[in-house]
Amino acid sequence: MNRGEQEGDLRNKAGAKARHRMHELEIEMIRATDGSRDAHNWLILDGAVKLDEFVESRYLVGVAKSFRKDPQFYLGRRSRGRGEDRRDVTAILAGLPHAHRTAAFSAYNGKVAFWYVRLREQRELDYPLMGVVKVELPRPGGTPVEAELADLISRALVAERNVTPFGRDRRWHCHLATAAPAGRPGKPTRRSGGTIDAGRNRRKFRSGAYFHCRAGGQHFGQV
Repeated sequence: MNRGEQEGDLRNKAGAKARHRMHELEIEMIRATDGSRDAHNWLILDGAVKLDEFVESRYLVGVAKSFRKDPQFYLGRRSRGRGEDRRDVTAILAGLPHAHRTAAFSAYNGKVAFWYVRLREQRELDYPLMGVVKVELPRPGGTPVEAELADLISRALVAERNVTPFGRDRRWHCHLATAAPAGRPGKPTRRSGGTIDAGRNRRKFRSGAYFHCRAGGQHFGQV
């Protein structure tokens, strides 16, 4: 193994270690805020809801900037004999207007509800899947998510879209102000003095961040 390969291997191991530590911090944050979260104070996780550790947690939502493109969605009821409308992610999101969400779907036998929210106008972007985040909400009892709650969470997320990542970031279009540093664990960040600090983002992340859902807030986008 040459020097370049060794450095690449060390970077990969360091990144894996940082992600593992971030996951531990997420669990710590959830436990530490169990008594503080309520209908007006939620914990937002950068990424999907991990079914094993997080699905029983209340007032917690996961927001993923990257998501699978291969799921198939079936709209309609087969039992009525009218057939169903089957679509993929691209077909669902291509016509989704700015500051709107899709219908909510279920996963993991109903224990997680999820939907997609468009944060930015399509005319600002290169293709339909840009500017969209996937929102996941634990539903341990398997109950459907209320439309009013999905709307409220979506409006709060749209309100946090105007973040300015430092330097070049290929996912700038779907960053949120509260979670932008979380997606870059262990990656070097150049400061104005020219130094490199690989741990800066981990300290800023703190594994999660609150957002406050205020009904009727005028800064919310229409969803």
